[in-house]
Amino acid sequence: MSYEDESKIVPCYEVPKDFVAKNPCDLPCEGPIPPTIRKTGVERVIGRKVLDACCHLGSYGMGGPGFLGVKLEKNSEHSDEWLVLCLWGSDEWVRYDGLPIFSIVKTYEQYGQKKFIENVTGKVLKSFDITDKSCKIMLDETVMEITEDPKSRPTYGGSGGYRTLLETDSLLDAWVVSSTMYIAI
Repeated sequence: MSYEDESKIVPCYEVPKDFVAKNPCDLPCEGPIPPTIRKTGVERVIGRKVLDACCHLGSYGMGGPGFLGVKLEKNSEHSDEWLVLCLWGSDEWVRYDGLPIFSIVKTYEQYGQKKFIENVTGKVLKSFDITDKSCKIMLDETVMEITEDPKSRPTYGGSGGYRTLLETDSLLDAWVVSSTMYIAI
């Protein structure tokens, strides 16, 4: 079985706020599991302002899966929360303003992680259309999306294969709403 045959959706949990590491690589073995968009519904995130963003969320102790997330401003029902895409190297899956946010394969034009974070901060999440294999998020007038076509994504650096979701994978389960940016896998 090759990497392309494995699910790219990564189960995760929140690092408890009271966790104290004994050394820099310590992570708790368990914690609260953040709800997926399938469970919360997109209504929970629509209309909220983006306060910050990060392209390197998630950790397994000595590195991380590179989850993409945007921190959403509190509203009358919820405190500040992170909308996180739990796919390995998720900034290579997502197109922002028509370009992949990042590509390890340098032959692809890319938007850029730093530019993405600067540009997305302050925008309001206006809409979030999602299916099992695609999603489109409107941030003011700018589009952040994953299309169904794997050829719209940069290829893997090693195999040259396209990033694809398995038949059983759903983006409704890949997007989570977390109370913290400290996520472990």
